[in-house]
Amino acid sequence: MPADPTSPIAVFSKVALDQVLMAPCMTSLFFAVMALLEGSERSEVVDLVKRKLKPTLLANWTVWPIAHVINFALVPPAQRILYINVV
Repeated sequence: MPADPTSPIAVFSKVALDQVLMAPCMTSLFFAVMALLEGSERSEVVDLVKRKLKPTLLANWTVWPIAHVINFALVPPAQRILYINVV
């Protein structure tokens, strides 16, 4: 990882890791936990995650990559949570 956390390589790395690893994992976990808390059976949970994951990630990828580029490159660290909450 580069020494400058706002360098293009650092920003690209952060966005890529977030969108390729974190977004699918956390979205799947969210859908699964919500379904289980609503009383769904395990087999229903798997079907729900399979059905909802792709369209949700496609919608996610229309907003969050550019939002994260701005966040990691331009927003001061102390203001990043506020920025993400506004987005």
